[in-house]
Amino acid sequence: MRRGLFGGTFDPPHIGHLMMAQIAYEELSLDEVEFIPAGQPPHKDLSLVSAAHVRVELVQAAIAAFPYFSLSLREVLRQGPSFTCDTLKSMKNEHQEDELYWFVGADMLKDLPSWKDPEDILRLAHLVVAPRPHVDEQQAKEVLLAQFPYAQITVLGMPLLDISSTWIKNRLARGLQVDPLLSPAVIQLILQKGLYLP
Repeated sequence: MRRGLFGGTFDPPHIGHLMMAQIAYEELSLDEVEFIPAGQPPHKDLSLVSAAHVRVELVQAAIAAFPYFSLSLREVLRQGPSFTCDTLKSMKNEHQEDELYWFVGADMLKDLPSWKDPEDILRLAHLVVAPRPHVDEQQAKEVLLAQFPYAQITVLGMPLLDISSTWIKNRLARGLQVDPLLSPAVIQLILQKGLYLP
């Protein structure tokens, strides 16, 4: 099985996340894409991050219309920071025959060597990279391959989307329109729960 793995804070999940997952699913002939909300994102101020159970609900709402997208609670249920290497190790233990594809934005490539156990990450999973504005993803890929020549890295053929969850939250806090940026089910949940609002 070719299993796409999309980790992230998803606070909230937006059109950029869904677009990356859809294009990766098509381009790499994946059987499934698992969205894995981080329990404790290790590089973020937790006081600024919505509770894990809220982000889980938002992801469920965002992916409900896609039968080949699923939700994994492995990082939410695990104690301590949500490190990519730990997630990949546990996934490989459970699905030894599967090919694993880990999704990242091109802006993360330069930081990946400083992540916990980057060698394990790159041995366990094929990196799937979404282009980002102001990032030369091919150069970043070459730099990473120079350090980790065994790495498998695919840059997706998709448009540059300079959309972030932080920017969307700021728009919501200012009472501005976000309809084109979030799925209707996610917007409905945000309104029901009064999330991100002024």
